[in-house]
Amino acid sequence: MMERSLSLLDSIGDVSVTFDHSFSQKIQGISASVSQDQSFVVISGDDVRKYLKHGDKFCLINGNSTSTHTDNRLISRGKAFTEYGSPLIENTSHNTSILFVGEQLRIGSEEYVIEKNGIEVQQLSIHNGNHSGEDFAYLLTLTLGELVESTRCIPFNASSHQIQDELNNLKIIDGTGGIKVTQRKNSTGFPGNAHQYFIYFSGEKIMQNVENIIVNACSTNNLNIPPYNFVRTIVNGGKVEHQRVSLSADSLSVGSIPAFSLMLTFNNIQTVETQCIGWGTPTLNLNQALSRDFKEMIFKLDSSGITEIGQNKFKIHADRYIEGVIMPGEKIQIGQSCICYVATLGLDGKSTIVTSEEECKGKPNDSVFLLVDGRVIEHFSERITPRSAVTELILTSDKLLNDFGGIFKMEITFKGESHTSKCLPYNVSASNIQSFLQEVISEFNSDRVMNNIIKNHVLVSEKNEPQYSQKYRKFILEIRGEFSDVHSVVLGTESPRIKILGIGSHVGCNDVGGDEVLITVSASVTNSSMKLENINATNHFLHAGSRLKIQGSTNAGKIYTVNSINPESSSAFLTEAYIGASGYGNISVYEIVGPIPQILTKEVVYGSNEYEYDLYFMGKYWHDVPLLTVNQFGDSQCQQRNHSHALSWMNRNIHVSEIQKGGVATNKIFFGLDKSVRISGENEIFSKAPVFSVRKESFKIINVVVEITNMTAFSIAARQPLFKIINKSGQRTECIAADTTEDALETAMNVFCPRDKNPSCVTVIKSMQHTTRKTINYSLYFEQQSLQGSIFSIANESSSECLPSVFNNTGIILYLEYLDEISSSVISNGGIVHLGVENNPDVEARWIGNSVESLSVFTLTGHQWILKFDNYLGDVPSLIVHSENLPQGSRVKIIDNLVIGSNPSSALIPNLSTGISHFARVYALNSIGRSEPSNVVHVIPHSVPPQIEGLEANHAVYANEVQSITVTAAHISEIQMIATKTLPISEIQELTVGSSSVEESPPRNGSFALRFAQTQVIKISSSSPITSGSFYLELEYIDLEMSILQGDGHFRKRTMKTPCIPFGAPPDLLKKFIEDEALINPLGKDSVEVSRSGDGTADSSFGYEYTIKFIGGKYRGHMQQFKVIYHVSGLDTSTGKSTCIEFDSSSKHVTIDISTSNDGKALGTDTPYVKIAINTEDTIYSGYFALIIHHLGKAFETPCLPWNSDAGFVKEELESLPNVDSVRVFRRGNGLLSDDHFAIKDKIQNIQFMIGESPNKIKLATRRSSSLTIKEMLKPGCHLQFLGQLDNKQFYKVLDVDESEAVLNSDIAIDLETFQATIHFNYEFFIFFDGQGMHPTETGIPSFFPSSSFSVSANNCSSFLTLKKNISTRSYDVIKSSDAIDIITTLYDGGSSIPVHSGLNSMRVSSFLMPIISPSFNKPLFVMERPGSIAGSTIYTINFGENFGNMDELLCNPNREMVLSSIQCTVNTIVDGNMISGYFYVGSSMLLSYNATAKQMEEAINSIAGIKDAQVSKMNIDDLGSCQWMITFHGNLGDVEDIAITEFLLGKNSTISVTEIRKGNQLDGTFQLLYKEKLSNHIPYNVSATTLKSAIEEIGFFNTIYVSEIDYYPESGKTYLVTFMDYNLGDIELLTPLYGSLRGIGATVSVREIIKGSDTSANKLHISFLLPKGCSESQVSAGGCGSPITNMRVEIAGSKDFPMADLIAKQIQPDYTTQVVRIVSQSFVRKQFQEVPISGSFQLKYDGHSTAHLPFNCGEIELRVALEELPGVTTVTIHRTYSTLQLGNAYVDLMVGSSIVRCSPSCSCNFLSSGLRGNDVVKIRDQWFRVLSSCQVTENDFQLGHISNSLIVEQYEAEDDTKQIPLQVWAGGYEWIITFNEWEGELQMLSSPQHDLYPLDSSLDINLLDCNKCLTVNNLHVWSDYFVRVNAKNKLGWGTYSEVVHVITKSIPSVPSNLRVDALSGSCIEVSMFLNKYEETSTIIIEWDTL
Repeated sequence: MMERSLSLLDSIGDVSVTFDHSFSQKIQGISASVSQDQSFVVISGDDVRKYLKHGDKFCLINGNSTSTHTDNRLISRGKAFTEYGSPLIENTSHNTSILFVGEQLRIGSEEYVIEKNGIEVQQLSIHNGNHSGEDFAYLLTLTLGELVESTRCIPFNASSHQIQDELNNLKIIDGTGGIKVTQRKNSTGFPGNAHQYFIYFSGEKIMQNVENIIVNACSTNNLNIPPYNFVRTIVNGGKVEHQRVSLSADSLSVGSIPAFSLMLTFNNIQTVETQCIGWGTPTLNLNQALSRDFKEMIFKLDSSGITEIGQNKFKIHADRYIEGVIMPGEKIQIGQSCICYVATLGLDGKSTIVTSEEECKGKPNDSVFLLVDGRVIEHFSERITPRSAVTELILTSDKLLNDFGGIFKMEITFKGESHTSKCLPYNVSASNIQSFLQEVISEFNSDRVMNNIIKNHVLVSEKNEPQYSQKYRKFILEIRGEFSDVHSVVLGTESPRIKILGIGSHVGCNDVGGDEVLITVSASVTNSSMKLENINATNHFLHAGSRLKIQGSTNAGKIYTVNSINPESSSAFLTEAYIGASGYGNISVYEIVGPIPQILTKEVVYGSNEYEYDLYFMGKYWHDVPLLTVNQFGDSQCQQRNHSHALSWMNRNIHVSEIQKGGVATNKIFFGLDKSVRISGENEIFSKAPVFSVRKESFKIINVVVEITNMTAFSIAARQPLFKIINKSGQRTECIAADTTEDALETAMNVFCPRDKNPSCVTVIKSMQHTTRKTINYSLYFEQQSLQGSIFSIANESSSECLPSVFNNTGIILYLEYLDEISSSVISNGGIVHLGVENNPDVEARWIGNSVESLSVFTLTGHQWILKFDNYLGDVPSLIVHSENLPQGSRVKIIDNLVIGSNPSSALIPNLSTGISHFARVYALNSIGRSEPSNVVHVIPHSVPPQIEGLEANHAVYANEVQSITVTAAHISEIQMIATKTLPISEIQELTVGSSSVEESPPRNGSFALRFAQTQVIKISSSSPITSGSFYLELEYIDLEMSILQGDGHFRKRTMKTPCIPFGAPPDLLKKFIEDEALINPLGKDSVEVSRSGDGTADSSFGYEYTIKFIGGKYRGHMQQFKVIYHVSGLDTSTGKSTCIEFDSSSKHVTIDISTSNDGKALGTDTPYVKIAINTEDTIYSGYFALIIHHLGKAFETPCLPWNSDAGFVKEELESLPNVDSVRVFRRGNGLLSDDHFAIKDKIQNIQFMIGESPNKIKLATRRSSSLTIKEMLKPGCHLQFLGQLDNKQFYKVLDVDESEAVLNSDIAIDLETFQATIHFNYEFFIFFDGQGMHPTETGIPSFFPSSSFSVSANNCSSFLTLKKNISTRSYDVIKSSDAIDIITTLYDGGSSIPVHSGLNSMRVSSFLMPIISPSFNKPLFVMERPGSIAGSTIYTINFGENFGNMDELLCNPNREMVLSSIQCTVNTIVDGNMISGYFYVGSSMLLSYNATAKQMEEAINSIAGIKDAQVSKMNIDDLGSCQWMITFHGNLGDVEDIAITEFLLGKNSTISVTEIRKGNQLDGTFQLLYKEKLSNHIPYNVSATTLKSAIEEIGFFNTIYVSEIDYYPESGKTYLVTFMDYNLGDIELLTPLYGSLRGIGATVSVREIIKGSDTSANKLHISFLLPKGCSESQVSAGGCGSPITNMRVEIAGSKDFPMADLIAKQIQPDYTTQVVRIVSQSFVRKQFQEVPISGSFQLKYDGHSTAHLPFNCGEIELRVALEELPGVTTVTIHRTYSTLQLGNAYVDLMVGSSIVRCSPSCSCNFLSSGLRGNDVVKIRDQWFRVLSSCQVTENDFQLGHISNSLIVEQYEAEDDTKQIPLQVWAGGYEWIITFNEWEGELQMLSSPQHDLYPLDSSLDINLLDCNKCLTVNNLHVWSDYFVRVNAKNKLGWGTYSEVVHVITKSIPSVPSNLRVDALSGSCIEVSMFLNKYEETSTIIIEWDTL
């Protein structure tokens, strides 16, 4: 009604109304006391029966409490933090007492009931089973976890305190006294009135789920256990079980269809299952399922069944005792009949009175069920935008890394399990990472079966800045489902977590090496020792932190780190023990010089679920709840999904997780409520006094009946004592009159009351009846707990008190009438009120709080309504009530702002990164749904500047003015190009096929193969002549015949091992050792071809070079590389023979390098290959396929490969199969059908087509007998375009092709009769199976047949997806590969495939060779044939074309049939293809190879005198060896002379040239200086200091100045310091530069004040202070303010209160001309040996324009160029140095001339534990040092070493000792001091967007220079006290003031006066003077002389 009325108001929207009663009338003169767990209240004072009757509602309120609330029932319980949507209040504070389960709370406007508080409550019920003559006792056994303990014997009638003490005395309670026991009072221990105890486990150590206490028999005293005992848990303890059902998706949304159901299994047998629930449905309706099925059978009905005893009231008769089994207020079910509430328990202990709204029926033996409290509180999240988790994998290095193999491992944790990758290389590909991650995730498919369907749910891509592709690599790992019809387990918050397990040997991987520099060959080391001896560290500049590789280490790749060095003993100490062979004077040690990478992961996006259902198992039954189970989306359990249900065809995941296990221990009280809290934050909590009704009472009633037969006689005797009432024990009352009062009879009956009852246990109601005779009826009501079982009778015998004669003569008839268990509607006793529940007085209620006295009783006086304005945002105006129509005396009161409405105009988003941009948008949400997003806004989180530190105020002292003059220009580096080129000449080889006999021409049978043999090169070199030594070779190769014979899909291998090969051995000897005389498994005759070059002199590095070519038919294709052993001697255990002799040279440094000169090119017509083309006109979004290889008798399948896999990934996956040893893979295309440069567009050479029989068919226009057929040219699925077609965007798809025609998908629109065609593909993969094990056997028989043993499968992989045409890319269609994607395969079996029969011709030879020469067919190959000189022979001339360069000579391998038919084939080179080779010099460099790398060229250029910091990039131009090297001269000024070249190139017409690409910038011209309108003469740009001095002095204002040059710039610029030496000049104006005559881009002159001049004055102060760090728009460290300083304010006053009248305020504008960019890392400071500095990249911004990504260690020139390229910046100069941070709180002392740094006495420095080690860079004041490598760092001291060599002790040089100075250490990064010399407009502060620096705690701030006497305050009072403070401002406002500094203005003392000299003796005089006592004089100087 109230809601309907309010809905008529137009302005307030929907209103929710909660109705409640008002209890404002206190019953005066009475108070109530109540004990915990009792069902009655004891009243004292007045008779409560005057005010209350049965059914009345009343409220008990603590009269001593004061409510702060308008509702008197609400008592404040302090404050607590609540979380919206959660029913748990766990962070309660200031609560006055424990609140118990069942108590009510008010939070805001909502009311709640406490369902749990962590306290377990158990109920113990015992009675004697009517065995009243026996004694009973028992003990209680308590189990806590694994601990079990029993109490002592407990008496049957024990009090609650006795049981409580016994339990608390158990050892497992640990003396906490944490158990509280209460008892239902007045129990007799008989059935129907059993002893009932409530046991509360409320101690901190036992607030958990506790197993039920067990009642056991006592072992002593021969006492029996009580016949009836029952223990049940009323409330389970411990924490509340919290589970979450998550619906996850990887994009967009899902239609609301029945998608899933939940199942809960409990007690291991009972199962509850929900109906199918719609995706995104607001409620799971779990309670509905539980209320239907969640019950426990507790007893059966006895023979009496069910008796109806009133309206909606029934008596249920149980077949057993049920006290404690059920309690009043609980809900039970009778069979399948009714559900009812327990009102009271019967007096017989076996029955119960229940109430029910429905008819209850039952028959004997029917089951009765307890409907247990299994309520679940649900909270629905509303829809959340689903997001896929994204992790970044970052690999950074300060230098380029070589390939060191697997150096790190990744770890992925998913569903609580962790898996580790294999060791991955630094150059790992995205495909490699994806393969590992996907393999792990596949194991977590819902069926726990690893298969391809679930694959490809981690998408890995690499995002790199091209210029830092190796130094800085970033992979994006997006964890999401593929667009396919699969269920994805990785979505949402359950996404896998990915991290780096570690790098190097400590995780079982390779240590990262580098260049190995030999230190010694004669070191000594012992296994397990950390000491390395005989190390000359000085000569090799070893230091602490140096990395060493030690010969003999068990792990050959292990790298050890030097901890310290002792130069005197030539020893080094390692950071860990050496593990390996001991050696004494013969151990080689190498220093590893190279980069140390950082590899880490960063979670940038956390996966989010689309919907979340938080389930709190709040019912009293719950503790540890089994995890709900859920079906998969789309399985057959619920409605099968289809495309219409999953909008935008996304993946889904349905997951249940346990957030908090229920029942586990909690050490604090919490409140679990009956519903979710709807308010967040800190809120006041009120407890609400309970409301009860007066309960009907059940009594044992005796009616004393007085029947009157003679009224006359009765009237005389009525008031006389006539009779007594007596019980069976002989107790009797006093004499009682027949017509007595109620009070008199109650007083008389008190004799039977228990001693503790006061005043009475009997209530008497007197009534009169007038029937045939008058009757007086006295109804005696005995309380339920009293006088149980008593039997009474009437005694009217003669006594001194009674008058039996009167009795006998009156005709009065007296008798007793027994009525058992009668309900009464009266209060039996004015001192007792029995409690009923608020809305049903028939149901017994219990006081559930602590025992309380002096409660006030309030009666119901009205009603109250709480109005919640659902749609009104903000504060609702107070309602106005018109109450004219209410009864007189009634009133209505409006209480406004019970909760003030909020219309939020803002919200706080905390914990953001300071200083970098953040973006926000807002949605509005209601019950219907969510709005569209708002516009996006942008802000940078920042704060006001922090307090300024380091404020100094000093009296002015004399100082000379110092100004700097900088002459510079923009830095534009010279770029030159060195290029080589040569004349293209075609390689020509001749193939001759014919008879080996001149006499006859046998029939041509058999076939042959042409191939390029693999060639390996063994190079022996030394730095000095080799006098002796030998080596041996090992080669592992495949035994192909045995592998085929075994047929198990695995290769069988053999190892060939040569004898020792002496140094300088001829090539024939090496060939013999390999083929014939190998110690084991020789290769056999004609297997290899060996040649040797070099002569062992310096020209060939004192060694030789052997070239080994595998020519035998058994060793085709890719072979494993030879291994060489050359530095051992002794016995060879594998052969039992002596091993080789170690090489001997004076340098002891001999190396043998083995390489493959044509790696990957050992292909031939015998090499099997496949070509896979992927074709569709649509844009492919994703798709996968697998490759199946059947070889060596078994098939293996690759994982599903992404459709756009790179060639390396395909190669790796294929080579991971056990039946594939090596493949070579090419990939081309850009994924699109187009004319783009990188798209596949192959022109079909020399072929004309024409339209065929119909417009959609084509055929060949011309055909020669030897040409290919159209079927050989085209395959179904190809896409074609035709030269001259009318629509140049259209592609024609080949549907079918036969020998004559090809059928297309549409008619051809073209006007030409004949036309050429181009073939187009999205991607094309060429896979050559080039391994030895994939080639033919020695006889030429193929071993692997792709035509039958290779296949492409997409059946078990995620379907291909293409973007719909003309539709937003947010919408996708799933298209099977067979529908629109064509995977076209071309299969070639290899083998001896070229037949020698008559059909062989030049076209056939060309077609066989073309795929191996040019897989993409983009280089033409020409073959011509002619008869040979021998009859029947044919010569095929193979012209490779001019673009191939110099080719290896082909080998011809005939098969057995060809050999037997005496047909042979040979190949001879006729003309070598032209190719550049040879060497050249640049300037005075070392000799460079024709194809020198960029690094080699860079080293050579920088070795030229005068050249520095040149950078080189290289580009290969063609296959002829032509190259271009781009040289940028960063370190050289202006126009650099062309590099001089001396060339010794080979190859016809090979040339090398130098071209200037860009001229370097250089200063020229003059400038002038202006001072006070006087101008200097013209000054040259490169003026010397002396000339500049003269020029300034010639201006005329200055007499003496000093000029020095301090900085030099590449453009011929300089910076000069000018010191003005004239006395007392003070602060002078800046010189003004005029530079219009200065030439050069960006040429400028700038003047700055370095030291402010000051004269000697007593009324001046100099102000200095440190500017705050981190006040910049950049990713600053914690504590930075994130916004540039715009102003500074200095305040000076004569009082520390800074009164306005006395205040001097000076504002200082910040000087942006010098800005300091600083990169630091707090974690780096704690690293040992400072070995891994900050890495990664950053950007700088100026006026909204950004630089490119800059490396962490960006050089001065590189940064300068980047800044000067930004608009608005013309010229800057930059100085770079180390960045520093203070080492913890370390302050140090250091004496001048000492190298020992000591911790200041008042500090705790902890040098060693803070990570300080030898060779670390430290800074003390402004001086840089290293920690001495030979010193042992302790916690309190260390020794200084030289900054460039930490083995050299460095002493501290300064004017005075250092005391308590902060110790600065290198912070891992750098600091760039940037000076702006020329700019446009107003100078801006630099900023920086979010950086990519690592470690993750790296920060970048941009600071200004500190104020060093930047302010002079004049006109102060002399020798006066002043107080100074300063603060800074940015765009957010002023920061706090600095600490106040006190200073006194001072000056030089006055000249002493009144000077007088007196002679005291012949050799002594006395000098007297007067000094001003008000001035400070510290010293008097007296000078004397004879002149």
